[in-house]
Amino acid sequence: MAAGVYYFVDDTSPGGPHAPLRFMCWVLPNKATLQVMGGIAYYMKKAGYAVTVVPMSVSAYSSDPDTTAKQNLKNEYVKWRHNTYGGEQFDLMAAADGMLLQWYSGFDAGLCHLVDDPHGCTCDQIQVPNYPNWHNNTKDGPEKSGMLYNYAFVDNAGSNTFPSMMPVRCQSCGPEVVLPNGTIGPLKCYPDGEDYMLPGSWDKYPQLITAHQNAWRNYTTAMGDGNRPGLPYWWIKNSTYGGRCPRAVDCPDWRYKNEEPYSRQVKMLESLDKVIGMEKISIGFESLGNDKFVQMKSWSDPLLPFSVASAQDHEHGKYYYECTTNITRDNLAQGHRCGAPTL
Repeated sequence: MAAGVYYFVDDTSPGGPHAPLRFMCWVLPNKATLQVMGGIAYYMKKAGYAVTVVPMSVSAYSSDPDTTAKQNLKNEYVKWRHNTYGGEQFDLMAAADGMLLQWYSGFDAGLCHLVDDPHGCTCDQIQVPNYPNWHNNTKDGPEKSGMLYNYAFVDNAGSNTFPSMMPVRCQSCGPEVVLPNGTIGPLKCYPDGEDYMLPGSWDKYPQLITAHQNAWRNYTTAMGDGNRPGLPYWWIKNSTYGGRCPRAVDCPDWRYKNEEPYSRQVKMLESLDKVIGMEKISIGFESLGNDKFVQMKSWSDPLLPFSVASAQDHEHGKYYYECTTNITRDNLAQGHRCGAPTL
């Protein structure tokens, strides 16, 4: 594990064939991780210090034993909390003075395919007013829209997407995701016609710039009113979007349909109470990072918006410029666009 676990993906960018792309797997906590953390906590407690732990949502969500065939239901803080130090048995969870549940990771880690509950990862919570699961970039009118964006990484190349609608909370989208009814199947991330941006290295394959410019013009013409073009929205072809909290399995911080309000949250806390004590638990909630509007600007390709802050600016702590000119149907060629990232 320390050496890294790798997997390979076919490189489908233009000009192939290419060698497969190598990626490193996300390294989750393992038995050794908790053994080291437990040792640190053991000697901290011996020295009279307080000990707190901050597990991500998939690392501490139940006191129930892992009954899966491959023992891959994560829950590492609970599963590997017992260790021996200096000849003494030590329980990290019992010894901890407090635990902050990070209910904002939204990292699947395979839980959605492994839990017995068919609604453990469905996006069927009761939505509150003005806080929908799908963000509508066009709801504020044609001259003030297109604020929210997401960075996508496909085939070893990345860029920002500005779809007219996109899921921003619990719902995943892609060819094989958990659907609201609990089954597994495809769900499009974008409205029809918006996936015209192709993945690939634009430095290595400059023909993509022409393709994107033509697709951008075709889209804005088709979405216009005959006199003025429409605003450009786009999604990178073949890119997906992972689910975020709230998910009932590991961050059930909402009310769910056809259930008692907050019953899943209470069930989780009662379960964790068996291994750490409910009075020690705090919960961290997520909110959208739309309080900072970044001035994006076209760079080489009008469909490749990047911050206008340079590398030299970064060295001085400047990572973006205040948004002063948003895109409208009258200034498409100037390449401005304000954006709030989906952090």
